[in-house]
Amino acid sequence: MPSPFKARLHRSKQIVFALVHLPVVIAAIVWRRTILRHATVIAVSGSVGKTTSKECLASILRSVAPTLAASSGANGRTGIPRLLLQGRPHHRFIVVEVGILKPGRMWRSAFLVNPDVTIITHVNWQHSRNYESLDQIAEQKAILLNPLGHDGLAVLNADDERVAAMAEGRDCQVRTFGLNAPADVRAEKIEGQWPDTLSFTVWDGQEERHIRTRLMGQHWVPSILAAVATARSLGASWSDCTTAIEQLAPFPARLNQLRLPNGADLLRDEYNGSFATFERGLDILSQARCKRRVIAIGHIQDTPQFGEQGPEEVGKRCAATGDLLFFWGTYRTRYRDAAIAAGAVPDSVFIFETLTEMAAGIRRETRTGDLILLKGTWFDHMSRVVYAQFGTIACKIEPCLVNTICDCCPRMGFRPDSSVDPSLIKPLRAGQARIRGK
Repeated sequence: MPSPFKARLHRSKQIVFALVHLPVVIAAIVWRRTILRHATVIAVSGSVGKTTSKECLASILRSVAPTLAASSGANGRTGIPRLLLQGRPHHRFIVVEVGILKPGRMWRSAFLVNPDVTIITHVNWQHSRNYESLDQIAEQKAILLNPLGHDGLAVLNADDERVAAMAEGRDCQVRTFGLNAPADVRAEKIEGQWPDTLSFTVWDGQEERHIRTRLMGQHWVPSILAAVATARSLGASWSDCTTAIEQLAPFPARLNQLRLPNGADLLRDEYNGSFATFERGLDILSQARCKRRVIAIGHIQDTPQFGEQGPEEVGKRCAATGDLLFFWGTYRTRYRDAAIAAGAVPDSVFIFETLTEMAAGIRRETRTGDLILLKGTWFDHMSRVVYAQFGTIACKIEPCLVNTICDCCPRMGFRPDSSVDPSLIKPLRAGQARIRGK
């Protein structure tokens, strides 16, 4: 329970924040309704998968007409207005990712963006401390559909009953996607077991196309289907869709693969620390064709279904999947004890007080044939563990309060070791450039 002083301080910060950004928000509202009135603005929201849907859709639409989209996961009350103000009269499509941290804020984003098309990918536990139920999350997501008029388009996940229900009583057009027969656009023949990447067949009721992606994990299928359903409705050809999807690179720190100098393979997934994404990472690891499965985690969030036993459930899941376990963060001891109680060999479980120690442990204990799942959340700054495998980093601040992923933080000061093959470092540099929009 926060003290009255802290509550007043927080409220004061909120007021100052609102006053500072109010001119930008007002300018974006006016800009959207004047300069951008002829553009098709597409809002993408959902508990998981919205960034990949946004990236995939933007990639397809760029082959059709001038398209603007955020270069990173900026989807809040500062990122959205700034993106809109970057729009120009020549932009035909503007793809906006919309997230909500707390209840009562979606109406602001809906009014600001005033979308012509709204995509809802999924409803799951995200920012669970701020929400009482999945139904409450769904209610907030549905607000983004309210601005759609008769000519508007709602693209909804038919496999998620809460998302599918959002179509009821709507005057706008509705197009659905999913893995089941009722969906307008659906996927079949899904394959992808590491080291193979995801491939599947897309069918829209008239034609089917086979697509092999560069993404890892079958859970990306709904995000891609959402992009395909939207792009096809907006005039993109099948050739536009398949070419863009097959060339799309994984977003940094969201299950993108790296080969480490010691020969082990690493799946970076330290951007989103929700339990739902943790489970998806474990699914990939459990099905992978590798010698040893290694799990390195920090903080796993959004575990309301387990109550106070969330950390114990995380440790239990790790024990069921991993051959080698590395734990860091507030709950490291609870993770370890739960994993050992669930059957993990004590000598295969390690806990670390600092990220520097974890990085050294991974470097020391892993080898060729290992597949490592690195899982955490962006404010854990576990990206340091990744970069420390390839060289040295200047930043040693723990805990770090910088509100960004380490790849685009100038304080990190990464310097690759001269002994490391430059081809291994190239994906890191490419990821940095992508996050920065270069």
